[in-house]
Amino acid sequence: MTATVILLFGLLYTALVLRVHGLLNKRENGKEWEPRPFSVIVAARNEGARVMPLIASLEKLDYPFDKREILFVNDASTDDTGRLLEEAAARLPGARCMHITPEERTANGGGKKNALHRAIMEATGAFIAVTDADCVVPRRWLKAFNTAFDAQTVMVLGHGRIIPERGFLNRLLRFDNLFAGLVSAIPAFLGAPVSSVGRSMAYRRAAYLQSGGYPALKKHGSGDDVFLTERFRKLALGGIRFCRDEAAYVLTRPPERLSEIFWQQVRKNSKLLHKSAPSWVLTLFLLTVHALLVYGLLNASTRWMTGMLWGVKWLTEWVALRRAAVFFGERDLIPWLPFFEVFYPVYMTFFALLGTLGIYKWKT
Repeated sequence: MTATVILLFGLLYTALVLRVHGLLNKRENGKEWEPRPFSVIVAARNEGARVMPLIASLEKLDYPFDKREILFVNDASTDDTGRLLEEAAARLPGARCMHITPEERTANGGGKKNALHRAIMEATGAFIAVTDADCVVPRRWLKAFNTAFDAQTVMVLGHGRIIPERGFLNRLLRFDNLFAGLVSAIPAFLGAPVSSVGRSMAYRRAAYLQSGGYPALKKHGSGDDVFLTERFRKLALGGIRFCRDEAAYVLTRPPERLSEIFWQQVRKNSKLLHKSAPSWVLTLFLLTVHALLVYGLLNASTRWMTGMLWGVKWLTEWVALRRAAVFFGERDLIPWLPFFEVFYPVYMTFFALLGTLGIYKWKT
């Protein structure tokens, strides 16, 4: 009976991994539509040292000026972020800058939720596109989102790549980010989105208002983007798609200090206790598969079969991850995939346990 259970879960996992590979084989960009009106929103707090590359990329956006506006939100910064955003708004057509005082930061769920919500309330575009202050957007960023929307779609998910640099730590962060891309893309391809990244996403303003927006997510201290996506899905507001066009992939600088990396990972994993039922089902399935495979190796009667399953697991994972590395533009990670297949589950488990303690810190 034990051997049958191990075999069943092992084969189900293999089928799931192969399905991932199949879903990543297509790179269709969708139908070209007339330019829709977009409001690009950027909330920034103490990003004076990192915001200029984003501003430079927004100046190069290939989208009609009369069909897009840019809303900068200075979220009570204590550095020169406000001045830089004001200067950018003065020279960018259709751009303006909002300022939030320290006293106003606690409204609408607080922090970034409040900054984004305030901007959305003042936006004039029927579609909202969001990115972070430390990102660089491609020239065709808005065109990619515009193409991905159809009459039934209310949200389009993009991806945020980490800028490649030398060193193991950069590769680890990029692999972690690659895995996050898979968690966002694959469920969306299957019609059951469970995740997203706030560095690159777009949605209909009307759907946001209908959902109650960020004020309805006050209880969540982190994961604004993910929980907004889940709220759209739970309320059945319309289709949620992942954009296959690489122009929807923004670039972002990696954290500069180990402490930033540590708390970023803890914050990311703090969402686990508040995720939806589909997310929990997937998480429990993956934990069960790995627990059974470890148990099978320790049990003499199932060791040979389990060893074969481990071999099949590593091979199919490598094939799927290799395809994912190509799909998300991370080809130089391919030689590292065998190592990360072994190391990453341990790494992820460690930060998942820390995340459940709710001890994460935000930068000031």
